[in-house]
Amino acid sequence: MNKKSILFVAVVCLLAMITSCSKQSGYEKAIPANATVVTSINAKSLAEKADLGNKSNKEALNKLSDAMKKGMSASTYQLVEEIIKDANKSGIDFKMPIYIFASPDFKSTPVIAKVSDAANLIATVEAMENEKVASTLAEGDGYQYSLINSRIFMGFNTTTLLITEYWSNSQLEQIKTQTAALFKQDDNAAISSKATFKQMNELDGDIKFMVANLTEMYNTYTNQTTGLTPEDIDISKISIIGDLSFEKGKIVCNFNPYSEDEKLMKLLKEKSENMYNIENSFLKYFPKSTLSLLSMGVNGKEVYNQLTSIPEVKKNLSLENSKLLEAVCNAVDGDVTFGLTNVSMSNQPAFLMHAELKDASVIDQICEQMGNEIAKLDEHEYVYKDRKFNVFFGVRDKLFYLTNDETTYKNIGKAADPSVKEKKYTSDFSGHKAAFVIDIKAIMQLPAVKMLLSYASTGENSYIQPLCEKLDYFICISNEQNGATLTLQLTDKDTNALKQAIDAAMAYAGM
Repeated sequence: MNKKSILFVAVVCLLAMITSCSKQSGYEKAIPANATVVTSINAKSLAEKADLGNKSNKEALNKLSDAMKKGMSASTYQLVEEIIKDANKSGIDFKMPIYIFASPDFKSTPVIAKVSDAANLIATVEAMENEKVASTLAEGDGYQYSLINSRIFMGFNTTTLLITEYWSNSQLEQIKTQTAALFKQDDNAAISSKATFKQMNELDGDIKFMVANLTEMYNTYTNQTTGLTPEDIDISKISIIGDLSFEKGKIVCNFNPYSEDEKLMKLLKEKSENMYNIENSFLKYFPKSTLSLLSMGVNGKEVYNQLTSIPEVKKNLSLENSKLLEAVCNAVDGDVTFGLTNVSMSNQPAFLMHAELKDASVIDQICEQMGNEIAKLDEHEYVYKDRKFNVFFGVRDKLFYLTNDETTYKNIGKAADPSVKEKKYTSDFSGHKAAFVIDIKAIMQLPAVKMLLSYASTGENSYIQPLCEKLDYFICISNEQNGATLTLQLTDKDTNALKQAIDAAMAYAGM
C-alpha cells in the first residue's frame, strides 16, 4: 500500500477503535471449519489500553488527520471527520473481534470483520476510490467487492467483511469463488461451531488464538508424519488455544493444549503431574549476571518411560544403550538447572549445569563408552578435551555439574555472591514444573552488546538502543493446564505495555 492509503486506513481504524459500539454477531460463520489457525483481535480493548483517547494521542491523531487533508479531496476528508464523530460511518464494527485465519484453501491469510452498516462501508470504499486507493465496487456472487492497489481483495455483504491478499488473476478468481462459498455456508460448516473455537473465545486476552490442526504443524517442523510422539498421545486430537494481553509493565501470553477427548486430556494431566515442581535447589550457584536460565523438576523414571514410548526412539535404541539410558534417567531425581553465564567476543559462551543425581556411578558408566577425549580428574569427575575448549563434568560432594568454564569448575559447590537467586523472576519458578528466562537487562550490560548497540543505534536506527533499554526480561513458565505462560517484562512496570509501545512509535514519528 502507498503512503496515502496507509494514512487513510490508519486514521479511520484508530479513530473507529476509540468510539465504535455494537452488540451484534454471527459473522464468525464465514471462517471455514478447516481453518488450521485462527486469531481473534479485540480492537476495542487494545484501543483502551493504548489510551488512544488521551489528550496527547488525540493531538497526534489530529496532526495525522490534518496531514491527510492536504492530500485528499474535501468530500473524502469530510467522511473522515464524520467517522471521527461516529465510528459507524466507517461501516466496520471495531468493537466486535477481528479474525485472521489460515486455511489450506487460501494461499494468504484472510481477515474477517463485522459489518455494522453496509451503506456506510460502501461510502468508505467509494471515498478510497476517489483517492485512487481502491477500485470501483463490483458485484460478486451475493456480495460486493473492491480491489485495493490491485493487490488486496475486499469483499462484503450486509454482515461480513473479508479482506485478503492475492498475487495473480487466477488467484483472484479463486478468492471470489471462495468468498461466495464462505458467506453462504451454514453454522455447521464454520469453525464457530467447533468446541475449540468456543473455548478460545472464552479466554480473556486482547488477542486470542487457536491452532486447530496440531498434526499439520508437527509435520511442518519435523518433516515426517509419525514416530516422534509417545504412542499413547494422538496429536491429531490436540489443539492449542491461548491469549495475549498487554498489561501494566508487561506483555503476557498463555497457551494450553485442548482436546474434546476427555481421556486424552486426563492422560496429559497425569503425565504432567508425574514431573516434580522446581525447588530452586541450585540457584545460589549461578551468578546474578546469568544471561539465561532453564530449570526443571525432573522425575527421571517418568522421562525414561516417555522416551521409550516414542516409536522412533524405540526403533533406534540398542539394548545396551537402552540399559544405559535407563540407568542415567533413573539417577536423575529433582531439580535440573542450566544457565548461560557469560558471552564474550573472544571465548566460547560460558555455561553451567547442575542436577540432582541419586547415583554418581552413572557418570563412570557413560565415560566408559566414550573415547580418548575423556580424561579422569578425580573420583566421578572428568573433562572432555577439544582443541578449542574443555568441558568439565562429574559429581562433587553429591552435586552434579557440567561446565565449559575452568574458573567455574574450580569453584563448584561454592555459592555465587551475589547470586541469581536475588533476581525477582526466580521467585516465580517455585511451584512450577519448568521455567526458562532470558535476562535482557543483563545481556544489555555485556561489553560486546554495548559496543554493537552503539554502532547500530545511529541515524535512522537511533530508536534501537532506547527501545532495548525498555526491556527487562523474558520468562516462560509451565502452568497447571499443561501449557505455559510467557511474559515480556518491561523496565517501566507502572504503564501499560501497549501504551509504552504506542508512545515510543509516536515519539519516533515525531508526533
